[in-house]
Amino acid sequence: MKHASGFKTSNFNFGIFRTLFSFSIGVQGATILGTAVDPVLKYIIGSGLNVSYVGYYDIAKRFSQASSGLFFAAFRTIYPKASRIAKEEEKDFLLNESLSLSQKGILYGGLVFMASSPIFAAIFIYFYSSPLSYNIFLLLTLVESVNLFGYSYYSMLMGTGKAKFLALVQLINLIGVAVFLFIGIKLTGSYVGIGGYSLTIILGNFLILTYIKRTVDISRFSYLADAGGIKLIIQFVMICVAFIALHNFNLNPFIVASGLFVAWLLLFGSNLRNYTDILLNLFKPAKQG
Repeated sequence: MKHASGFKTSNFNFGIFRTLFSFSIGVQGATILGTAVDPVLKYIIGSGLNVSYVGYYDIAKRFSQASSGLFFAAFRTIYPKASRIAKEEEKDFLLNESLSLSQKGILYGGLVFMASSPIFAAIFIYFYSSPLSYNIFLLLTLVESVNLFGYSYYSMLMGTGKAKFLALVQLINLIGVAVFLFIGIKLTGSYVGIGGYSLTIILGNFLILTYIKRTVDISRFSYLADAGGIKLIIQFVMICVAFIALHNFNLNPFIVASGLFVAWLLLFGSNLRNYTDILLNLFKPAKQG
């Protein structure tokens, strides 16, 4: 029985359809839960502090996410690459493709969130007349720094059909963001509570690496160390110190931003040559697969 030219209902494979449908639901679920974080953040900030803080947050978020988004777009080919590997190839893919991209993510995070900090300070202060947005920007760079590190193995899991697990991680992330932000605002009575967002992202990445450890038998801490995780941790600490200097001691934002630039030179100065490949990928069209 034919219903259309070239198509027979007897050729329809329900098993394949169910697998594809299940994967699609997982992808959509992870995407929806991921995009739900922003409105939840805005609601808690607006209700817990003041509506004006939503504006400060929104300005800071645009720049922090746009900065990391440029990297994600430049290296998005890891997803189609991962979708073609067999189960037994996952470990090699992780320790080569994913690890290399995690290394690049850490280097890129240092470049945009430490070295470029004086530029962002000038934008927030002179173009937006919002020094407070620069403070919030620093808190959000903690989140994006971890995201840049984890983008590679998150994309690998998505490409290898682990969308349902990632949807669960996004759900935990959404709940965690709401809880940490709410508690942070209640405890501090200020926007400092936004820093709780980074704790949730760290937890989410720990869960993902734990899942990978159980499926492909790798060491989470070896992966972190081999990717240059020590520099990521130091970067995290330096940005926290910069934020405290601004929030608690009211130092001049440009002095703090310049301090981050100097810290970047000391921390990543030996990696300057490695930035060539990253910058070339940022400014050329990505090839699929």
